[in-house]
Amino acid sequence: MQFDPQRHIAELENPARFAFEDVRCYLCGSRACEPFLIGEDDLTGKEGRFAYVRCTNCELVYQNPRLPVDQIKEFYDSEYIAHRKKKDWGPLTPLYEHAMSKHDRDKDKLVSRYIRIDSGTEVFDVGCAVGTFLLHLNSRYGCAISGLDFKEGLAYPGFERIEFYQGLFYEAPIARDRYDLVTMWHFLEHCYDPERSL
Repeated sequence: MQFDPQRHIAELENPARFAFEDVRCYLCGSRACEPFLIGEDDLTGKEGRFAYVRCTNCELVYQNPRLPVDQIKEFYDSEYIAHRKKKDWGPLTPLYEHAMSKHDRDKDKLVSRYIRIDSGTEVFDVGCAVGTFLLHLNSRYGCAISGLDFKEGLAYPGFERIEFYQGLFYEAPIARDRYDLVTMWHFLEHCYDPERSL
């Protein structure tokens, strides 16, 4: 008997407000899948149990069923690690600032292997969260910076320097050949339509 993700929803014992949707495999489009694991939100402690399945056609592991995009937003609030602001870490703030700064410098080193960044460079970061990577590049090189996140209200010190787009990447009104560098750090695993985004 084939695994049915919709019948599996009741076993997850989620709040009634969650309206799950069945999705096809992101890679091959098949509906055939088998259970892989059940996961919870360990970072913020928000309620909910989520099923991951393995496509029996191509073996991609993905979440199915999933919350619709309008409901998933509650998991990306100010408690979500990428959306936290410097002041939200209490006594750990200096450690957080050091770690994030190193993380952004490491990303800078990686992209600098492939492109020379200067004041004439235009950079776009998909899933930019609070924009620390973009702000790092802007401070270091003076480049123009733009970012997109599906969450609004991500105000962070310096965020006003970012040309910010709120919404889904594949729906954003972005000129096709405008940018010299487009990054997607930690984006695809959150994306609702990876094929369209790429």
